[in-house]
Parts: sequence; structure tokens; C-alpha cells
Amino acid sequence: MLFPRRPAFCLLSLLLILVLIGSFYCENFSTMNTPENKIYETQESRVYTLKEYNGFLALFIDGNSTPEAVYSVPVASLPEADRKMLTDGISVTDISLLQSLLEDFTG
Repeated sequence: MLFPRRPAFCLLSLLLILVLIGSFYCENFSTMNTPENKIYETQESRVYTLKEYNGFLALFIDGNSTPEAVYSVPVASLPEADRKMLTDGISVTDISLLQSLLEDFTG
């Protein structure tokens, strides 16, 4: 009687091992750093700063001393309160807030 049960036991054991290995790989695969996750992490961790640069509105990223972009908006043409804020810099980490600020300044 032992002989007929052995193949079934071996098959069930093999199936259990395959299921365990498969679940391990699926779990690791789902937590991998996909390009989309890296983009999201990069955007969230960046600091965007709007400041005056040579008299114009400029965008600096992550504290760099060289601007990422310089806009054709003379800071002198802005209200005094905006000019004061831009002297120190307006820093944000949210890209949508940055877009909103740029729309406000560039008109």
C-alpha cells in the first residue's frame, strides 16, 4: 500500500514547494523599483525653488546654484511682496504647487 501513496505525496510536496517559491518571487517582484516608482520618488524628494536670478524669475532644483530655467519675467515688475519672497526664494516639493506658482508669476 505504500507504493501508490508515494507518487501522490511526492507530487503534493513538489506542488507545495513550487507554490512557496512562486509566492516568494511574486512578493519580491511587486516591491521592485520600477521606473515609474523611481520617477515618483524623484519628484517627491526634489526641492524646487523660485528665486531672482540676474533680475529675472528663475527655477532652481535641489539647492543648485545654477538655475534649471530662467523665465522672461523681470522681478522688478512684480509686486513688492513677491519681490521680497523671491529674494529669499520660494521653495516647494510638490510639482503641482510649483506649476501653480509659475502660472501666477508668468501670467
